[in-house]
Amino acid sequence: MTTVQNNIEESIVMVCGSQPKMSKIVSEQGIPVIQYGAINVYTILPCPLKVRFKKEFETFIEAYNASNEKPIYCPTIMDGSPKGIEEKMNSAENEDDLPEMLITTGLNTIFSKPFKQKYLESGVYVGLTKPSFLDKMPEDYSRIASQYNIGFLAFGAWSLIYDMSLDANKNYPRSWTDLAKPEFKNKLSIHGYQGKASGTSLLLVLKERMGEKAISQFAENIKNIKHFAEVIKGIDSSDETRAEFNILPNAASAQMPTRKNAAMIEFNDGPLMAPLFLFVKKSKLQECQAVIDFFWSDEFREILTKGDFHMPDDMDWSLNYSYPSWDYLATHDFNELAASLDAEFQKGLNRRN
Repeated sequence: MTTVQNNIEESIVMVCGSQPKMSKIVSEQGIPVIQYGAINVYTILPCPLKVRFKKEFETFIEAYNASNEKPIYCPTIMDGSPKGIEEKMNSAENEDDLPEMLITTGLNTIFSKPFKQKYLESGVYVGLTKPSFLDKMPEDYSRIASQYNIGFLAFGAWSLIYDMSLDANKNYPRSWTDLAKPEFKNKLSIHGYQGKASGTSLLLVLKERMGEKAISQFAENIKNIKHFAEVIKGIDSSDETRAEFNILPNAASAQMPTRKNAAMIEFNDGPLMAPLFLFVKKSKLQECQAVIDFFWSDEFREILTKGDFHMPDDMDWSLNYSYPSWDYLATHDFNELAASLDAEFQKGLNRRN
């Protein structure tokens, strides 16, 4: 896969009575969501990172548990639906019912009003950013991390992949806002749009820059919505439903076979960021230090890099990146925002026919 540059192309569950202890609450796969007396770690990672991470983290857990009295317990590497485990955090009655650590890309969790009020603003969790990371990041990120109790662990991105086997013209979009223009009608595909952190982030970016109507205009241009694996399979194939321009997480497009006749288009306003966050119980910081060190290690850095995620000190901060306003996200309920955005998005989808 090549890269096309625009300048080259002219350019808590409520229950009556006694509630069961969290150790008796299980996920959809029957996995207990908490193990009392353990260091509980929830990891909500993008699919392309999961296989490598599972192998490395299981090795780390085995070695750690063999030499430490308090074991590490990570239900999310055993469960096929970790999001369900994450949502059960709202069933917690006290701090002991919560995982000691949360590593997630889920804006729907950390920027939801209940999570922010109960766990972040109350100081139960500390958003942990390695000091040396902050030294490398733009100054505004230090303010965001401190003001809103956010821990930055790594950054991925979403980009636009051009299926060059459908090379009908040279009219490339040059920015994220271009995707809402009528000339790209029926030419776009996207990996999800609801419950996908970066998908909703894109809708927020369009709204900030162009107003709410841009969301439905963008939706009218979408030919299909598919899982990234289906999109990648369809690119440069005989699939008549494939689209010319495909909005995909880089962690997925990085796995695209090099034989595919496709290119990544570099936008003037840069890729759409997909942050990975780290939160640790304030009362358990010292106890969790060895696990924190794993997530700051070169081994985890390598896992991230192979999935096109990068720790903050590996980012080129001189480049442009697109993302919704951090202040806006931090002062609104993300799930309310997502519901409103989805309603406008559906309007556009319904007008396609």
